[in-house]
Parts: sequence; C-alpha cells; structure tokens
Amino acid sequence: MVHIPRNEAIFADALLAREPAPKVAGDNDIFAPLLGSWNLDVVFYNPDGSIKKRIPGEWHFARVLEGRAIADVWVVPPRADRKTIDPPPGEYGATLRFYDPHIHAWRSVWHGVVNGIVWSFIGRRIDDEIVLERIDEDGKLSHWVFYDMRADTFKWRSEVSSDGGKTWRLQQVMWAKRQPVGAT
Repeated sequence: MVHIPRNEAIFADALLAREPAPKVAGDNDIFAPLLGSWNLDVVFYNPDGSIKKRIPGEWHFARVLEGRAIADVWVVPPRADRKTIDPPPGEYGATLRFYDPHIHAWRSVWHGVVNGIVWSFIGRRIDDEIVLERIDEDGKLSHWVFYDMRADTFKWRSEVSSDGGKTWRLQQVMWAKRQPVGAT
C-alpha cells in the first residue's frame, strides 16, 4: 500500500478565497449574503401540497477558486445526526457556481452525491430574490429561489412546472438561520 500524505490544509488553501474576483464584485456578487454557515429547517412536500417530511440540516457557503466562484455544501440531516444512522437518509451534496459575464448570470451545478444527482442551473437576481432555473430531462421547468434574505436568516424554495411556467408546484422549503461564528 502506498502512503499518501494528508494534504487537506494545502487543498483548502488552494480552493478557498477571501475576496471576490474583480468580475464578480459589486452588483454581480449576488450570492455574497449567503457566505458562512447556516442551520436549516427543511420541509419536503407531496404533490398534493401536504407535508411529506420535515428534517434539520446545515448549509455552508464559501468563496473559492481565486474568488471567481462560490461553493456550498448542503447536508440533510446534519452531520451530527448522520453519524447515528447507517446508511444516513437525505443528501450530502455540493454546488459550484460562477458568474459568467457573457450571459450576465451565474452558472450553477448541484452535485447530490448520495442520490446520484447532477443538475445545472442559470441564476439571476430578480427583484429581491435569487432565482436559479433549469429544464429537466422530461422538459419540466424547475427553479430554486433564495428569498427574504436578511443578515442572519433567509428562505429557499424549490418549485416545478409541467405547463411551461404557467403554474408552479412547491416541492421543498428551507428556513435558514446563520450559525454563530465558531459553531460546527
């Protein structure tokens, strides 16, 4: 067996960034309010609108790749709860998003590694919301929306449309509360 030295600190230093890249700064930096760590209350909905399940989670956002992108790690249920259940339910995934000046929007790719999901979105600020849109393999429209964003809280929802956006069905809602600095 070959010994491979641990390089987490080197990897983290190469990945993480403190400031936005120049083309991301200012009005283009729409995801900046989300930077940091958040506790989640996540509700999943059945097609009839009734609650399917409610579960806690955690969400962490950071600048990466010389400040050209923002990555996140989404964990539901939270890591502390996942250690007690084998296999853990839910999802442990990550998103990488970067501003593309050619389309004046953010390209975003969600990787749900527990459930084998890879979804691409285009994100823009619309009024006071951040709206990420995609068309799935069946031609359905979906969007993820960050809204009611404040310094220490925000809300997020997932909706899907089968009729070209005339009507939307709520799939999921999250209430996020910022974790205190130093919390894990």
